Amino acid sequence: IQGTSYVKALGLTVLSLVVMVMVVVAVNAIHASIATGKEQFETIKEEQEDRKNLLTNEN
Repeated sequence: IQGTSYVKALGLTVLSLVVMVMVVVAVNAIHASIATGKEQFETIKEEQEDRKNLLTNEN
């Protein structure tokens, strides 16, 4: 009986570790995607500004 409870405890520990790792990976992925999204947004804004400047310069 002690053996099975030890195995269960070990299994739960491994499971919790796996879950923790998955959460960390997910959080990192979310942060990375937010960062790239912000960069893309900034470049789009800059491009729009450049277009506006070009239009105003032509007129």
